[in-house]
Amino acid sequence: MNRNKLAWVLVGILVVACLYLVTQVNTLNLKLQMMEEQMAKAVTITPANIKVDQVGGTEFNFSTVVASDGSVANTTTKELALNIINEDKNPAKIVVTLVNPKTGEIGLPKELRNSYVDVYFKVGSDTKYLYLDGKLTDGKVLTLDPASAVSASLGITLKQAPSGTFTDNQTYTITLYIVQPDAGNYVQSVTYTLKT
Repeated sequence: MNRNKLAWVLVGILVVACLYLVTQVNTLNLKLQMMEEQMAKAVTITPANIKVDQVGGTEFNFSTVVASDGSVANTTTKELALNIINEDKNPAKIVVTLVNPKTGEIGLPKELRNSYVDVYFKVGSDTKYLYLDGKLTDGKVLTLDPASAVSASLGITLKQAPSGTFTDNQTYTITLYIVQPDAGNYVQSVTYTLKT
């Protein structure tokens, strides 16, 4: 009988030990989950207060460049000035692009996506193509100092093109995205029109 009592005591000790270990593992998992949530909150940076001032206007007028048959006789470039202002007290990294990284939406209409259209973003003498030879690029990366502004321009070139390349007398909307990758790809956008 002593052996049976001893066996039951050992089984009881094992059950209590297993319950204790399960409780400890669950407690550790909960603590790890809370730590991961806190780390995720700490890593996400609040988006900076960025303002875009389209000082040069919002319309690219190529109506005298595109012929009635949709051709372009001479390569023509038009630029519009804009200021990007960081109204925040912290520096901000931004990417100027034609692609919304959250939705995948492309800001250049499909009717203008061909090898006869180039789109670029220029700061001073530094030019970064956003769309070149029929292909989108990764955009222009800028770091904005606190409480500062960057004067820039958005340029579009229509290259010499055969008839049927464009449709005459049309208006297209172009969307330029200002992305803050360090703030969870926070996206702002400004729109332009292009007339053919």
